Amino acid sequence: MTQLDLSEKSGVSLRTIQRIENDEINPSIYSINKISAILNEDFSASKNRSMFKRTYLFILLGIISLLIGFYYPIFKELPPPPPPVNYWKQVYQELNTSDGGYQIL
Repeated sequence: MTQLDLSEKSGVSLRTIQRIENDEINPSIYSINKISAILNEDFSASKNRSMFKRTYLFILLGIISLLIGFYYPIFKELPPPPPPVNYWKQVYQELNTSDGGYQIL
């Protein structure tokens, strides 16, 4: 069935059907009822409502997981610092070696 056929049979203007198909407008309940009667389809809001709820739920869960992913490293406990190294003791030991702290190649 063409858009023109649907327009003639349903009484909804051709331009309105084109806009609905191109997702340019939200169709009125009147237009939905007229088109659904011709196409023998049930475009009731209850089916669409559950689809929208599911979509919003997935979007909400996605946002929450992103927030957790970004903020978890910030609030995670930091690793303990390395044990303190006595720098001057290490320097003294290196200078007292036979090569004066340098490796002979």
